[in-house]
Amino acid sequence: MQKHVRKEKLYVTGTIRTDRIEKAPLKDLKKSPRGSIDVLRDQANSISIYRWHDNSQVTMATNRNDVLIDTKSKCQRYSSSSKGKIDVPQPSIIAEYNNSMEGVDLFDQFRATHRITIRSKKLYWTIVRFLYFWIDC
Repeated sequence: MQKHVRKEKLYVTGTIRTDRIEKAPLKDLKKSPRGSIDVLRDQANSISIYRWHDNSQVTMATNRNDVLIDTKSKCQRYSSSSKGKIDVPQPSIIAEYNNSMEGVDLFDQFRATHRITIRSKKLYWTIVRFLYFWIDC
């Protein structure tokens, strides 16, 4: 999908489930220290897959190929062993993804909490209830 989107000159960054990238030889980072990173690049299709270890493994794919992707930033996480916050290295692409997902997560939260559940076997009753709630607002 990212290859087709790249042809339209759109840039995509998102998380991927681990079982969706079976053929990608990424390292298992569960036993490695926090902040460990494994990167796999496909130069022909301009796709990069990142696996970063924080509390758990995060696997992300992007079709961006600029210099900012490879830079690392620091994020603060609580460490139970030192009983305080420590700096953990983080790829800048993950920090950028987290910053841009704020509005999407908020929308999903509002949609889930304020959703009107309409269940009826008769179509006209569903429409009447929708119009009632629409007029009531």
